[in-house]
Amino acid sequence: FDSKVQVVQADLFPVDGTKADLIVSNPPWIPGRIDSWLDRAIYDDNDLSFLRRFLLNAKNHLKSKQHSEVWLLLSNLAELLGLRSRKDLMEMIKAGSLEVVDVYHTRAADP
Repeated sequence: FDSKVQVVQADLFPVDGTKADLIVSNPPWIPGRIDSWLDRAIYDDNDLSFLRRFLLNAKNHLKSKQHSEVWLLLSNLAELLGLRSRKDLMEMIKAGSLEVVDVYHTRAADP
């Protein structure tokens, strides 16, 4: 497994220009004020700067435009609370020249 997968930690993307076949992100999606490092995992500022930067730049970090993928893992809590809309998300995806190929819905459950 180690020879096939390389995990890279960076502020969005590696600065050395590394490109990937698969980029996975679970970005903050709930608007709110960021007061601590933990808040950064939950909240994005009101203009969605993290999510917007990710979606606008992800395509530039894929190895192949035809065979590489971006997986976005998001809760729908912000949508359910009326804080963000699906339309906002789809517009950001389109602005990044990405397309939604599949959506997987699941419910939270206790183990």
